[in-house]
Amino acid sequence: MSSAIRLPAALKLPALTSIRPRIQITAQQQRFLLRAALLALGVRIALLIVGYVTGYLIIVREEVAAWDVIHETFQRWDANNFEKIVEHGYVNSGDEANYIVYLPMFPLTVWLVKFLIPSFFVSALLVSAVSSVAAGYFLQMLMTTDGSDEEEASRGLWFFFVFPTAYILAVPYTEALFMGTMMGSFANARRGNWVWCGLLGGLACATRIQGLAIIPALGIEAIHREWWEAPKKAFWLVLVPAGFGAYMLLNYIVAGDPLQFIATQRDHWDQHAVAPWETVRDTYLWLVQGSPGSTRLSIYEFRAAFLLLSVVLLLIGARWLRPSYQVFAWVSILFFLSSSFQISIPRYTLMLFPLFLVMARLGANQTANQSMLTVSAVLMGATFVLYATRFGF
Repeated sequence: MSSAIRLPAALKLPALTSIRPRIQITAQQQRFLLRAALLALGVRIALLIVGYVTGYLIIVREEVAAWDVIHETFQRWDANNFEKIVEHGYVNSGDEANYIVYLPMFPLTVWLVKFLIPSFFVSALLVSAVSSVAAGYFLQMLMTTDGSDEEEASRGLWFFFVFPTAYILAVPYTEALFMGTMMGSFANARRGNWVWCGLLGGLACATRIQGLAIIPALGIEAIHREWWEAPKKAFWLVLVPAGFGAYMLLNYIVAGDPLQFIATQRDHWDQHAVAPWETVRDTYLWLVQGSPGSTRLSIYEFRAAFLLLSVVLLLIGARWLRPSYQVFAWVSILFFLSSSFQISIPRYTLMLFPLFLVMARLGANQTANQSMLTVSAVLMGATFVLYATRFGF
């Protein structure tokens, strides 16, 4: 007599064998991958040239090797903190204890690659490069799944890679890895591949705190696609918040408090939660009453410009963007506005992938397409120079 325990059909989970990746790649997918790789390479070559020129002619590094100049212009601000995490891990004493505010997925990935390439800088650049290619690939997959033709998907890819702050995809920061995992999660959700959606979504939530915005968005997508069968078919979405749960576990192991990152943000980084309208009011007051200068421009004028761009594009696409995309974008904006001293909204705006879908559709007009690409590419070069010399947007 068999002792096997049989579960009721309603409690059976999707087969774990569905996790195995499919190795067949269609001709269209090959084109998507090649297009993303070539564009990522081209942008990096351009930024290397800009970094080289910036190092010698703006920073004025005399008798310094070209490689050291590139290293200095690319690895700045938070990138140096990530290197310390990769080298020493998370600790609970000294100044490096404050790095608990950085989520673990990016430094962990770089740490693993560093076993093969014994250089944080090169390993981190490689992680960012591969991740940005993945993000571009998944963006095209998402757009064609939604009904766009390849030409429109290609325009979306271009707008992603030359967005005014897209230089951040080419430096040792978390954005490329976050975009790769987040876009992969959405692309798989659109195709009903819920196991991969959950896995990649969980990785996104372990990469940036803004990954929490994909939780309600993917829930909406599951309901939109599966209706009453969403709890059964999209069960693997439980892995998405598990990614952030792993980060909270890390906080507990290191500091004895799963919410230690909140206290550290407040006490060391002078960051705490505020109502979104307080940030809007503060920005408005600075624009109308603040003295002209670097503070008003770099924080408040840039913040207002990128928020306005985001809101306008989302309103333009409101009639046809999928509900899940709109939920993700608007919840993300609320995240951006809910921090007491937010200087990085221009960089964070890059994560609002629905913007690229709207821009791609507007780019059906050739004049509009060329104008937007030209302005965006020039601004990206300018913001990279600012990153390399003065401001860590």
